[in-house]
Amino acid sequence: MSHPPSLTNLLDSARSGDIEAAHQLWSKVYVELREMAQRAVDREYGLHSIQATEIVHEAYLRLSAHEQLGFESRAHLLATVAQVIRRLLIDRARARKAEKRGGNLERVALDDVLDSHSEDLPNLIDLEAALTELEAVEPRHAKLVELRFFGGLTLEEAAAVLQVSLRTVAGDWAFTKAWLRRRLIGEKE
Repeated sequence: MSHPPSLTNLLDSARSGDIEAAHQLWSKVYVELREMAQRAVDREYGLHSIQATEIVHEAYLRLSAHEQLGFESRAHLLATVAQVIRRLLIDRARARKAEKRGGNLERVALDDVLDSHSEDLPNLIDLEAALTELEAVEPRHAKLVELRFFGGLTLEEAAAVLQVSLRTVAGDWAFTKAWLRRRLIGEKE
């Protein structure tokens, strides 16, 4: 009895030009991509018209146009998808804001990121500005937010993607949540 090929084997075969492996790869990760997209849609981005399937399809198109399946591992694939989802949602938020000429975007549910109350939360564009600022001084910390918030990765998965220990990523996460809290909602005392 033969075992189905692992994701890593499929990635290797797809990179080598095996079209069937590429199809199997996308079939195998589609469910995971859909779950990541559903988590993104479930958050209150003020983009209620977007659906998880639409995110998955746009993510696929963006990935296939730029990456040509050059992923090193499942973790690398998920990290890239988290980044694509972030960009896609930010593009949508900016377009919506432009349509409303600066209208009020709904607030982002950053409960996992900031452990805060929803009435104090920033909108998605404010989060993007904060992440861009953080990327300039602490790129790994910004990547961690992207992996956790947009990709829905656990600390363990994020540690694998970032190639650091779980202890390091847990410390980074504590620092980053505090930094974002100060940057986005200020100190509430």
